[in-house]
Amino acid sequence: MLYLILWAAIAALIVIADQVTKLIVVQNIPEGESVPFIEGVLHWTHIKNDGAIFGWFDDSRWMFMILSAVGILVMIGMLVYWVKKEPKDKLMQVILTLLIAGGIGNMIDRCTIGVVTDFIDFCAFPELWKWIFNVADCAVTIGGGMMVVWLIWSVVVEIKNKKSAAQAQQITEEQDDASTDAQG
Repeated sequence: MLYLILWAAIAALIVIADQVTKLIVVQNIPEGESVPFIEGVLHWTHIKNDGAIFGWFDDSRWMFMILSAVGILVMIGMLVYWVKKEPKDKLMQVILTLLIAGGIGNMIDRCTIGVVTDFIDFCAFPELWKWIFNVADCAVTIGGGMMVVWLIWSVVVEIKNKKSAAQAQQITEEQDDASTDAQG
């Protein structure tokens, strides 16, 4: 139960950071304007995003609100399960916390103003990277990346465990055969 409280607190801090940074941007940078933070590398650019992460699938507000709400509830259920049934797997708990917090941060915007406020403009490689994002998007992206690593790692561990079990079985069979030969 203590870990559920910890993860909820971390998620709340991420949501608060997301909402506070968006509020600062809304109050200080006119929509469509950009303020260099590190000239030519990182700017604070105030835009409104009515799509999903990084502006994909514009004009689908209700679809994203429904899918986000369902996804957030499913991930909360998964987090409760992971804390109770897989308490040693802290990495998955961190991943779910990041995904939940990011989903909630952007859901707040969609519910209150109908669009998501984005402002982090990594502009160092404009041909490669053109998206403007926010703290909630960072949480979702980091959580998603960590999920991919976790999945790959889990598959590798499972394959190693199966190989070890097969080798152990083979050794046992060889020992049984040697014992039978020695007796016969």
